[in-house]
Amino acid sequence: MAKGKAKKAKLQEKKARETSKVKAKEEKHKDEESNAESLDLKVVGLENLGNTCFFNSVLQNLATLEAVHEKYGNVSTDDTTTGEPDGPLHSGMRVLLSGMQSAGKVYNPRPVFNAVCKRAPQFKSMQQQDSHELLRYLL
Repeated sequence: MAKGKAKKAKLQEKKARETSKVKAKEEKHKDEESNAESLDLKVVGLENLGNTCFFNSVLQNLATLEAVHEKYGNVSTDDTTTGEPDGPLHSGMRVLLSGMQSAGKVYNPRPVFNAVCKRAPQFKSMQQQDSHELLRYLL
């Protein structure tokens, strides 16, 4: 009988830990949702420029991050962290974020795509690419 009670107690303890983990995940998700809502972001599609789904998915994900909006959302001619003039990629990201918020349902990401391809020509082949490689390059 003691073994049965010990087994039951272990099962209850395991269930309590799992419930705690689920609640923590739910809280984290609620916090992320409230951050996105506080930015008041529109969800728009990005025009496919020819096998650029990898590119569009990375940009759409980046566009939901508060840190990206803090870095590029400010329309300025200087990089806010270094005080240096923006390069084509920084300018393109500013235009993209602004355009995505003012566009209807679809936005053309060509300025950012061209800026990336000038610095990383492996992405301009118009062949399927790995979104992870693009994300690592952008970060």
